Amino acid sequence: MAVRIGVIGAGTVSKHHMEAYAKLKDVKVEVVCDLNEARARKAASTYSIPRAVMNHQQLLNEKLDAVSICTWNNTHADLTIDCLKAGVNVICEKPPAMNTAQAVEMLNASKKSGKLLMIGFTKRFTSKLIAVKRLVDDGVLGNIYSARAAFLRRAGNPGGWFADIKRSGGGPLIDLGVHNIDQARFLMGKPKAKTISAVTFAKLGLRGNITEPARWLSADFDPKTPSTVEDQTTAFIRFDNGAALSVDVSYSQHRDTDEQTYLDLYGDKAGVSLEPKLVISSENNDYLTDTFPWVAEDVYQKPFDREISHFVDCVRDGAVCLNPAEDGVEIMKILDGIYESARLSREVQIS
Repeated sequence: MAVRIGVIGAGTVSKHHMEAYAKLKDVKVEVVCDLNEARARKAASTYSIPRAVMNHQQLLNEKLDAVSICTWNNTHADLTIDCLKAGVNVICEKPPAMNTAQAVEMLNASKKSGKLLMIGFTKRFTSKLIAVKRLVDDGVLGNIYSARAAFLRRAGNPGGWFADIKRSGGGPLIDLGVHNIDQARFLMGKPKAKTISAVTFAKLGLRGNITEPARWLSADFDPKTPSTVEDQTTAFIRFDNGAALSVDVSYSQHRDTDEQTYLDLYGDKAGVSLEPKLVISSENNDYLTDTFPWVAEDVYQKPFDREISHFVDCVRDGAVCLNPAEDGVEIMKILDGIYESARLSREVQIS
């Protein structure tokens, strides 16, 4: 019997969910929901989905097994809780919520309903991260005591709801930095944040006048609507196991590259860099060594395919979820702590 799926939100990210579901055997997307009727109907037509609706309560009348929530951040908590209360398993895109309190409510709803809540930390399913996780589990890096991560754009504010703090909850930190932090923390053994010191800047705004190079834009991008989120965030996180992580993310900076990413972890046996290329750095026979494992580069869709396949395995076969709701709560604590530290201009403690 096919697993019956619903998708809430028919914007850019939902397309990756629908493409992934379409590749799975005995899985059927039965209904897609979006406030924009034309967008919902277009998605239904493109992916051969039987029904398109504009209200998620209509979607829940379809007796579904699971739902993908791919909507504005400020709707994640309410939609997730409604679906869980209706007895439907949920995968919710990152960030899980607008704040820690909402993430806790979502976790509690999952426990009370007995249904799965999986958080869409898609980057955990990249080829590079999977390879490095094996190295970590095998003890190749030893004790990881430090990490640094960045996702920096020159003129990359997507606009639309991403640039509206009431709908997004923040800018590059909650959009891009959430991936940086989650990847590093996941590979470090998921320690809990103890203290955070951070700053945010809002100096450049949307920069809707910039026409080249082409950039990824929200489906509701309007170059005349000002951005109300930060341009840049820099943070330093201390964990309860003594390890530390520095994070630097931006939508807009006057820099000489359109985009730059790095993710480096340092252990007492070896260090590893995941981006921009996979490198293991250590020493052997009194010489410093660098090893470059060959790992196939993912096209953008591939991690979504792995993530959605895992979600279906959890729903249908009871597989242990790799992205549980508890991880969403811990990430929201960190995001809240970073914004709070920036607001207060001092270090904050994380309870």
